[in-house]
Amino acid sequence: MLLRAVALAAALAVPAQSGAPWTPGAAAGLGRDLDRIVASAPTLTSAHVGLLVTDATGGQVLYARNADQVFQSASTLKLVTGSAALERLGPDYRFTTELTRAPLAGGGGDALTLRGGGDPLLRDADLDAAADAARRAGITRAALTLDESHADPADRRGPGWSFDDALADYAPAIDGLPLEENVLALTLAPAAALGDPPALQLPPPFVPLAPPAGSCVAGPTLLTFTNRARTVPAGRPDTSDVHAGPCGDIVVTGDVPQGALAHVDVAVDQPDALALRYFTAALRSRGIEVLPPAATAGPIPGVVDVPYSAGPAGEVIWHLDGEPLRRLLADLWLPSDNLIAELLVRELDVAAANHAGTLAGGVGIEQAWLRSIGVDPASLTIVDGSGLSQYNRMTPRALVAILAHDWTGPYHDIVLDALPVAGLRGDLRNLMTGTPAEGRVYAKTGSMSHVRALAGYVATRRHGTLIFALTIDDWIGSDGDLAAVRAAVCSRLAQT
Repeated sequence: MLLRAVALAAALAVPAQSGAPWTPGAAAGLGRDLDRIVASAPTLTSAHVGLLVTDATGGQVLYARNADQVFQSASTLKLVTGSAALERLGPDYRFTTELTRAPLAGGGGDALTLRGGGDPLLRDADLDAAADAARRAGITRAALTLDESHADPADRRGPGWSFDDALADYAPAIDGLPLEENVLALTLAPAAALGDPPALQLPPPFVPLAPPAGSCVAGPTLLTFTNRARTVPAGRPDTSDVHAGPCGDIVVTGDVPQGALAHVDVAVDQPDALALRYFTAALRSRGIEVLPPAATAGPIPGVVDVPYSAGPAGEVIWHLDGEPLRRLLADLWLPSDNLIAELLVRELDVAAANHAGTLAGGVGIEQAWLRSIGVDPASLTIVDGSGLSQYNRMTPRALVAILAHDWTGPYHDIVLDALPVAGLRGDLRNLMTGTPAEGRVYAKTGSMSHVRALAGYVATRRHGTLIFALTIDDWIGSDGDLAAVRAAVCSRLAQT
C-alpha cells in the first residue's frame, strides 16, 4: 500500500495557485484549438455542447461555448451537494446512529430503539457491534423498534428518477436508517444441468422466497424472487440482471455460465424492513429474546418513520459516529455515490431546522448557498441531491462558479483530495491514461443516457490552474469516441 501511495503521489500534478500570465495570443490559440477539437469530432455532430474555461488565479475567461445555456447536470450536481454541505455543516460533521434502552411497559425486559441518523455508510458490522453492546448491558429480553424518521419517508425516491432504475444499486431507496447502502448482494450459483435456473443466494440471515402460489401480494421485505435466469455453458457471457415484477417480486433474468458464481446487487424498495430483520437476528444470536414487533407509526411493524424526535428515547447504550464529512466527501465524489448525495442534501435540512430531513428543505438551503456565492438559483434547476433526476439543469458558468468558490475558500485542500483524478483515482481512474491530462485533471464526472459532463480543475504546465466545465447533451455515439474527445480537450488544457 505504501509503494502504491508513493507512486500515486508521484504521478499527481498538484494544481498551482499561480502561473505564467495569459497573453492574448496564447488565449486565442487555446480557443482555436478547442473549437477545432469540438468541430472535428463526429460523435458530437448532433450534440449540444457547452464549455467554459477560466484562469483560477484571476478568473479570466479563456474560452466560452454556450456557457450560459442549461444542460442536464447528471452527477456534476454532486459538486453543489458536497460543496454546500462542507460550508453549511462543516468538515467535521458526522452522521450518528444510537441504540437506546428504556423499561418495557409492564416489566419483564427492555424497550430497545435503534435510532437512525441517516448514516449512508452504516454496515452490518455496525449493527453487530450494537448487538454486542446490548448483551454487555445485560439485556436478555427486549421489544425492538427501528426509528428511521431522520429522513422524511415521503422522499424515498427523487422526482424524475427513471422507472428503469428502480432496482439498480446506484438508485437505492432513501431512508433514515440505511444499511449496506440499502442494497442486497444476490448471488447466482449455476446449476449442474444446462438450461436449469441457477440457485439464488442472499447474505445471512436473508433467504430468497418464491412468490406465494395464487397470490399477488409480496411481503414488505421484498425478498420474493421469480427466477427466470438459466444456466449456460462456461465461457458464455454473464448477462444476469433483475427487474421489478408485477407482484412486488424481483424477477431474475439472463444467462449464468457454469464455472463461476454470478453476482447482482439489488436495491430493495423497503430497506428498513431488512435492517429490522438483520438486527433482530443479531440480537437473537447473542442470546437476547426479541419479542414480536408491535404496530408502530409506520407501515412496517417494528419500524417508526414518523414523527421525528430530536432526542433519544431512553438511555443510550451504543453510539456510532460516522466518518467526518471531510472524508465522506471522497466517498461521495470518487465513485459518485448517489445515496450519500441524497442523504447529505436532506441532512442540510435536519441541521438547519432540527426536523426530519426533506428533499425540498435541503434543496432550498442549497439554493440559498448558491445565491451567497453569486450564482442565481433561477438560472438552474435542482430537484435532488445526486443528479439522478432528468429534471436537473445547470449551466457551465454555474459549475465553474462553484469550483472557483471552492478554489479560493477554506476547504480548498479537502475538495482537491476528494475529487477523481484522470488516470489515477475515482471514476476517472481508467480515463485519459497515457495522455498529457493524466494526473493533471481533478474533476467530477456526470453520466446519463445521451448526457456526459465533466467539471473541475486542470494543473497546466505553465499557466497555473484552469477551471473548466464541459457539458454535452443530446449526444449519440460510442463511449470510446466521447472519451477521446474529453481527453483531447483536457490534454490541450493541461499542455498550456
